[in-house]
Amino acid sequence: MIDEKDSKKGLEEVGTRYSHYMELKEVFMTGIEVIKGMNPNYLGDSDNATLVKLQGAVEVINKQLEFLSDYEKKTVFFAELPKTLRDIENARRRKFSKRLLLTDGKHHEQAKEDIDQCHSTENSQEPPAEPTGV
Repeated sequence: MIDEKDSKKGLEEVGTRYSHYMELKEVFMTGIEVIKGMNPNYLGDSDNATLVKLQGAVEVINKQLEFLSDYEKKTVFFAELPKTLRDIENARRRKFSKRLLLTDGKHHEQAKEDIDQCHSTENSQEPPAEPTGV
């Protein structure tokens, strides 16, 4: 059994904004699970309305956490993470193409086609000075 003294948070408690958002999200998600776990025969309109509100609140908390962590800014097309993933994929394609060229002569034409295809699909655009988008 959980000790009530340990599980109850006090108003004087200090923590990070992330921990507070996560605690609030956990409370809302518990409410969602309780409503989803109810017998459908006993669900009323107010229960369904509360479920929609709780789900909306969880979505808002998720978006706020993404905003605070710069998640979207770090994952848009010209950001560092997608650029790194594209670089890895392009390096893998180049390595594969070189390996095909080193095989015997009967595969030379196919290897040349594969290289041309890899080079045509590589994105050679330079990122804009400032990120654009939503």
